[in-house]
Amino acid sequence: MGSVSDWFGLEFPATFPAFAIDLPGHGGASEDITQFADFDLVVDEIYRTVQDAGMEKIRLIGYSMGGRIAIAVAHRYPELVETLVLESASTGISNAADRLARLELDQARSELLIAQPERFIRSWFDAPIFDSLRTHPDLADRLIANRLRGPADAWARAVIAFSPGNQLDFEPWLSEYRGKTGMITGSLDHIFTEQAAALHRKNKRIRHITVLKAGHNVHLEQPDMYLAALSELLGW
Repeated sequence: MGSVSDWFGLEFPATFPAFAIDLPGHGGASEDITQFADFDLVVDEIYRTVQDAGMEKIRLIGYSMGGRIAIAVAHRYPELVETLVLESASTGISNAADRLARLELDQARSELLIAQPERFIRSWFDAPIFDSLRTHPDLADRLIANRLRGPADAWARAVIAFSPGNQLDFEPWLSEYRGKTGMITGSLDHIFTEQAAALHRKNKRIRHITVLKAGHNVHLEQPDMYLAALSELLGW
């Protein structure tokens, strides 16, 4: 979702230079959450990071929470994003009351994460959305281990800062977006697959690829098919 280590084992072609970013509160950027504990600030920091690396155009890939942030980057800096690829990412929550309810839920999650980090992390991956991941116990164990290595207080603050309750609903904007966009979902992740299919029906410029025998975490559950989908969308 927000850590470079979440992409372990995925090999991009040598002809396709790629780099990953630890979002604040995740991986090597855990200390940054106090400085960038705001959705808008992290979008601006991603833009500055890309500019500092000397890149004028990027093909931006985001998974889950990272996908929501990628949408926000493309929304604010459309001249930067040549192609936007979203894996298992929602566009946001349209109803204000529902956004508030989600923010309250994430605040409660944050408190549990600080009080009982291992219990929270294991319960997080026990959620129904990760059912298919449990058919790959080695992957689930590595993801849990990665989370347990990080400081719980940093991730707890990130859970609130990057909650969908703190984010605009980008569905109306994406429905009219004319930039090159692709969405990848797993066939076993029915909720996100239907959301992506509905967005494709509204905006035929958005390509939607469904990867068979994969759930929410497509790139780890079916890495070869995920890379094939990326190749189709990015043309490497």
